[in-house]
Amino acid sequence: MKKRKTVFVKSVWVMLSIFFALLFAFFTVAAVVLPSISVINDVLGINLYQKVQTGDGTEDMEYFKSDFPKKYADGSIQYVTEKVSGAQI
Repeated sequence: MKKRKTVFVKSVWVMLSIFFALLFAFFTVAAVVLPSISVINDVLGINLYQKVQTGDGTEDMEYFKSDFPKKYADGSIQYVTEKVSGAQI
């Protein structure tokens, strides 16, 4: 009887096992190192964020402005957490 060649030979399983073992080792090391990346950046003197002030500090810093804010009579914005006539909004 003639033996059929299939994909399920021993060498394929050995290669797949080695690949997934290396992949597992890589992700395990990455999971240990990545949470401490801020410590590594501090040691190397890398600053990921820098606050840049382009004006004199009186600019409006609200990113997304609403076209329909509720305002008091003097023009100041009425915020949701403020109490109006004894009831919480």
